[in-house]
Amino acid sequence: MGPPKRARRAPNNDIVTLDNSVRSSNRQSRKEAPTKLVALFLALLASGCGSQNLAQPDPGGLAALDEPTFRCAVEPILQRECSYLGCHGREGMPLRLYGVGALRLEEGKTSAGRARPLSDGEQHANFLSALGQSFHTPAPRNQLVLKGLPSRAGGYAHVGGVIWSGLDDPRVQIILGWLSGQAGGCAAQDGGP
Repeated sequence: MGPPKRARRAPNNDIVTLDNSVRSSNRQSRKEAPTKLVALFLALLASGCGSQNLAQPDPGGLAALDEPTFRCAVEPILQRECSYLGCHGREGMPLRLYGVGALRLEEGKTSAGRARPLSDGEQHANFLSALGQSFHTPAPRNQLVLKGLPSRAGGYAHVGGVIWSGLDDPRVQIILGWLSGQAGGCAAQDGGP
Protein backbone atom coordinates (compact mmCIF):
# COMPACT_ATOMS: atom_id res chain seq x y z
CA MET A 1 0.00 0.00 0.00
CA GLY A 2 1.10 3.55 -0.64
CA PRO A 3 1.26 6.45 1.78
CA PRO A 4 -1.96 7.41 3.53
CA LYS A 5 -4.36 9.68 1.67
CA ARG A 6 -5.69 12.85 3.18
CA ALA A 7 -9.17 14.20 2.59
CA ARG A 8 -10.19 17.87 2.67
CA ARG A 9 -13.08 19.97 1.47
CA ALA A 10 -12.68 22.02 -1.70
CA PRO A 11 -14.30 25.51 -1.91
CA ASN A 12 -17.39 23.97 -3.56
CA ASN A 13 -17.78 21.51 -0.60
CA ASP A 14 -16.72 18.49 -2.65
CA ILE A 15 -14.42 16.14 -0.79
CA VAL A 16 -11.00 16.02 -2.38
CA THR A 17 -8.53 13.28 -1.59
CA LEU A 18 -4.87 14.11 -1.95
CA ASP A 19 -2.08 11.65 -1.94
CA ASN A 20 0.59 12.88 0.51
CA SER A 21 3.32 12.01 -1.98
CA VAL A 22 1.81 14.51 -4.47
CA ARG A 23 1.72 17.20 -1.78
CA SER A 24 5.36 16.66 -0.85
CA SER A 25 6.48 16.65 -4.50
CA ASN A 26 4.69 19.99 -5.04
CA ARG A 27 6.55 21.45 -2.05
CA GLN A 28 9.83 20.16 -3.46
CA SER A 29 9.10 21.75 -6.87
CA ARG A 30 8.47 25.13 -5.23
CA LYS A 31 11.80 24.89 -3.41
CA GLU A 32 13.64 24.09 -6.66
CA ALA A 33 11.98 26.85 -8.75
CA PRO A 34 14.38 29.70 -7.78
CA THR A 35 17.38 27.47 -8.48
CA LYS A 36 15.99 26.57 -11.90
CA LEU A 37 15.38 30.26 -12.72
CA VAL A 38 18.94 31.18 -11.77
CA ALA A 39 20.26 28.32 -13.91
CA LEU A 40 18.13 29.48 -16.86
CA PHE A 41 19.35 33.08 -16.46
CA LEU A 42 22.99 31.97 -16.33
CA ALA A 43 22.50 29.79 -19.42
CA LEU A 44 20.98 32.73 -21.34
CA LEU A 45 23.75 35.04 -20.19
CA ALA A 46 26.42 32.55 -21.22
CA SER A 47 24.81 32.17 -24.64
CA GLY A 48 25.36 35.87 -25.34
CA CYS A 49 21.81 37.03 -24.63
CA GLY A 50 23.01 39.62 -22.13
CA SER A 51 25.89 40.96 -24.19
CA GLN A 52 23.95 43.12 -26.66
CA ASN A 53 24.75 46.82 -26.84
CA LEU A 54 21.76 48.46 -25.15
CA ALA A 55 22.43 51.86 -26.70
CA GLN A 56 21.76 50.52 -30.21
CA PRO A 57 19.63 47.35 -30.03
CA ASP A 58 19.07 45.30 -33.14
CA PRO A 59 16.21 47.15 -34.82
CA GLY A 60 14.82 43.93 -36.35
CA GLY A 61 14.96 45.06 -39.96
CA LEU A 62 14.18 48.69 -39.20
CA ALA A 63 16.61 51.50 -39.82
CA ALA A 64 19.33 52.06 -37.21
CA LEU A 65 18.59 55.30 -35.38
CA ASP A 66 21.34 57.92 -35.31
CA GLU A 67 22.00 59.65 -31.97
CA PRO A 68 23.70 62.79 -33.40
CA THR A 69 20.70 63.36 -35.69
CA PHE A 70 18.35 62.79 -32.75
CA ARG A 71 20.24 65.35 -30.63
CA CYS A 72 20.31 67.96 -33.37
CA ALA A 73 16.92 67.56 -35.01
CA VAL A 74 14.45 65.44 -33.00
CA GLU A 75 15.36 66.22 -29.39
CA PRO A 76 14.70 69.98 -29.75
CA ILE A 77 11.19 69.20 -31.05
CA LEU A 78 10.47 66.80 -28.20
CA GLN A 79 11.92 69.30 -25.72
CA ARG A 80 9.71 72.11 -27.01
CA GLU A 81 6.52 70.06 -27.32
CA CYS A 82 6.70 67.30 -24.70
CA SER A 83 9.16 67.86 -21.83
CA TYR A 84 6.93 69.82 -19.45
CA LEU A 85 7.00 68.71 -15.82
CA GLY A 86 3.31 67.73 -16.02
CA CYS A 87 3.84 65.66 -19.17
CA HIS A 88 6.91 63.70 -20.30
CA GLY A 89 9.28 65.75 -18.14
CA ARG A 90 8.78 63.51 -15.12
CA GLU A 91 10.14 60.19 -13.97
CA GLY A 92 8.08 57.09 -14.63
CA MET A 93 6.73 58.14 -18.01
CA PRO A 94 7.20 55.66 -20.89
CA LEU A 95 8.72 58.54 -22.86
CA ARG A 96 10.65 60.43 -20.18
CA LEU A 97 12.48 63.58 -21.28
CA TYR A 98 15.03 65.71 -19.48
CA GLY A 99 14.86 69.39 -20.40
CA VAL A 100 16.17 72.83 -19.59
CA GLY A 101 13.93 74.32 -16.93
CA ALA A 102 12.28 70.95 -16.39
CA LEU A 103 13.26 67.49 -15.14
CA ARG A 104 17.00 67.15 -14.73
CA LEU A 105 19.18 64.14 -14.18
CA GLU A 106 22.05 66.18 -12.79
CA GLU A 107 22.00 69.35 -10.66
CA GLY A 108 18.29 69.92 -11.21
CA LYS A 109 17.30 70.75 -7.64
CA THR A 110 17.83 74.52 -8.01
CA SER A 111 16.60 76.99 -10.61
CA ALA A 112 20.22 77.61 -11.66
CA GLY A 113 20.73 73.86 -12.10
CA ARG A 114 17.55 73.51 -14.17
CA ALA A 115 18.61 76.44 -16.40
CA ARG A 116 21.88 74.82 -17.49
CA PRO A 117 22.14 73.22 -20.94
CA LEU A 118 21.50 69.48 -21.00
CA SER A 119 24.48 67.31 -20.15
CA ASP A 120 25.66 64.52 -22.45
CA GLY A 121 24.18 62.04 -19.97
CA GLU A 122 20.77 63.72 -20.10
CA GLN A 123 20.82 63.90 -23.91
CA HIS A 124 21.81 60.24 -24.14
CA ALA A 125 19.04 59.32 -21.68
CA ASN A 126 16.53 61.22 -23.87
CA PHE A 127 17.82 59.34 -26.93
CA LEU A 128 17.38 55.99 -25.15
CA SER A 129 13.89 56.98 -24.03
CA ALA A 130 12.88 57.90 -27.60
CA LEU A 131 14.58 54.74 -28.86
CA GLY A 132 12.40 52.72 -26.48
CA GLN A 133 9.32 54.20 -28.15
CA SER A 134 10.76 53.51 -31.60
CA PHE A 135 11.99 49.93 -31.35
CA HIS A 136 10.35 47.47 -33.79
CA THR A 137 7.87 50.04 -35.08
CA PRO A 138 7.93 51.26 -38.68
CA ALA A 139 8.23 55.06 -38.93
CA PRO A 140 4.66 55.89 -40.03
CA ARG A 141 3.14 53.78 -37.21
CA ASN A 142 5.53 54.96 -34.50
CA GLN A 143 4.18 56.27 -31.19
CA LEU A 144 6.42 59.34 -31.34
CA VAL A 145 4.32 60.38 -34.35
CA LEU A 146 0.90 58.80 -33.70
CA LYS A 147 0.41 59.97 -30.12
CA GLY A 148 0.46 63.64 -31.14
CA LEU A 149 -1.61 63.33 -34.33
CA PRO A 150 -5.30 64.23 -34.51
CA SER A 151 -7.56 61.18 -34.87
CA ARG A 152 -8.58 62.24 -38.40
CA ALA A 153 -4.89 61.84 -39.38
CA GLY A 154 -4.55 58.41 -37.75
CA GLY A 155 -3.57 59.53 -34.26
CA TYR A 156 -4.95 58.05 -31.09
CA ALA A 157 -5.58 58.92 -27.46
CA HIS A 158 -2.92 61.15 -25.96
CA VAL A 159 -3.48 62.77 -22.59
CA GLY A 160 -1.46 65.77 -23.80
CA GLY A 161 -3.84 66.31 -26.70
CA VAL A 162 -3.04 66.95 -30.34
CA ILE A 163 0.49 68.24 -30.97
CA TRP A 164 1.06 67.74 -34.70
CA SER A 165 -1.26 69.13 -37.40
CA GLY A 166 -0.91 65.98 -39.52
CA LEU A 167 1.65 63.76 -41.23
CA ASP A 168 2.74 66.72 -43.37
CA ASP A 169 3.64 68.78 -40.28
CA PRO A 170 7.34 69.77 -40.68
CA ARG A 171 8.10 68.52 -37.15
CA VAL A 172 6.59 65.13 -38.00
CA GLN A 173 8.60 65.00 -41.20
CA ILE A 174 11.82 65.52 -39.22
CA ILE A 175 10.86 62.76 -36.76
CA LEU A 176 9.86 60.43 -39.60
CA GLY A 177 13.20 61.10 -41.33
CA TRP A 178 15.08 60.12 -38.18
CA LEU A 179 12.87 57.05 -37.66
CA SER A 180 13.60 56.02 -41.25
CA GLY A 181 17.33 56.00 -40.57
CA GLN A 182 18.32 59.45 -41.74
CA ALA A 183 21.73 60.24 -40.31
CA GLY A 184 24.30 62.97 -40.54
CA GLY A 185 23.49 65.07 -37.50
CA CYS A 186 22.55 68.70 -38.15
CA ALA A 187 23.72 68.56 -41.76
CA ALA A 188 21.01 66.00 -42.53
CA GLN A 189 18.32 68.48 -41.44
CA ASP A 190 19.89 71.58 -43.01
CA GLY A 191 20.39 69.98 -46.40
CA GLY A 192 24.13 70.52 -45.91
CA PRO A 193 27.00 68.13 -46.66
